[in-house]
This record gives sequence, C-alpha cells and structure tokens, in this order.
Amino acid sequence: MSENLEDVDNLMKNEYSVDALDCLACGKRLWNVHDDCRNQPGEALSFTTHGAYGTTVFDPDDGHYLEINICDECMREARARKRVYIGRDFRLIMRGGMVMGQEAIPMQKLRLWKDDE
Repeated sequence: MSENLEDVDNLMKNEYSVDALDCLACGKRLWNVHDDCRNQPGEALSFTTHGAYGTTVFDPDDGHYLEINICDECMREARARKRVYIGRDFRLIMRGGMVMGQEAIPMQKLRLWKDDE
C-alpha cells in the first residue's frame, strides 16, 4: 500500500490535470472547473475520507486520505432514493449582509437529505 501512496504523493507534487476523476457511481467523465487545481469537478461533488473504524478497505491512521467524485445527476438520484444524510457542523458569521467567516457549532444529528434542501 505504501508504494501506491508514494506514487500519489509524487503525482500531487508534480502534476496538475485538466480532467477530474470520473464519477465513482456511474463512471461519467468529469472535468476540472479550474485548470490550475487538481480534482475540482464541474457538475459534481468531491469527497474525502481518512477511513472509518468499520472498513476493511482503507483506514491508514497516518494522515493519508482518499478522494472521490460523484456527479450531480447521481447525487440527485441518491437523494431521491433516500441514500444521503445531511448534517451541519458550522454556521456563517455575517456582518452587514457580508460573510465574514464561519464558526464551529455542535454537530447536529444526521437526517435524510430532502429534495428542498
């Protein structure tokens, strides 16, 4: 596993790609919204994970993480099928109608993500 992670580290230091990772769910080809960054997909969301206690696939406990993309169409379908939770862990700080920053709040209980949110 470490050899693969070292390869990824080297790529991250030396290369940028116009393409983003494909959608994990459907395989749709995605693109970066900015050519000077890595994996900022248009019409898609990007997710990272450092692993989880219950996984047998990836949980390195050393700072490495995985990043995946899911296209907007697949996210809409997953939301409609009640396969996505929504939570909240910060709120915006507003002054005079402008966003001045954000502040952490106690993590809210997860609930199903609804179409009107």
